[in-house]
Amino acid sequence: MPWLRSRTERSSGVTTWSIEWREGGRGGKVRARPLGAITEKEAQYELAAMQAGKTTRREKRAIDATAAVKEYLRHLKASGRRDGTIDHDGDK
Repeated sequence: MPWLRSRTERSSGVTTWSIEWREGGRGGKVRARPLGAITEKEAQYELAAMQAGKTTRREKRAIDATAAVKEYLRHLKASGRRDGTIDHDGDK
């Protein structure tokens, strides 16, 4: 059963939220999915969505190779890089 955890950063005072759950029974590991600096109401909504088997922040996955290449080129364009280059530091 997942639960919410909030953490307040000492330096800035910003409250960040994460969803945590235990895998492997009583002695298992605690896993976490950070939600970031959102409101408590939004964190509760994310928890409810996770318990319902859906996540609201999941981006759609590319199904075929053509869509994957198109998505990658869109990422390059959004990050200010030229298509087909490897030297990313030189592109910025």
